[in-house]
Amino acid sequence: MSKAKVKVIGEKLEVDNIDLSSLTVDCHGVEYTAEQEQTFVDVVRSYNMVDIFDLYYDDKKVVKRIWVLGGKLSPKLAEAKIVYKD
Repeated sequence: MSKAKVKVIGEKLEVDNIDLSSLTVDCHGVEYTAEQEQTFVDVVRSYNMVDIFDLYYDDKKVVKRIWVLGGKLSPKLAEAKIVYKD
């Protein structure tokens, strides 16, 4: 698998504080455990959830869930960026 298929937008974030309208429609949330069983959430950009799972599995992380975040921007016209709510 090529890492070019998956682009990590943000690591170890609180998704509730992110403005989802600044994300593209292909952004996913990934909840995983690593580093002494601590749970983290990342925002990644990929078309397939399988590619996301493979990337985290190869990094020895245990994926708990992957879900579509519901971004509103087109991936062809805009770049995804992390913007926090006020």
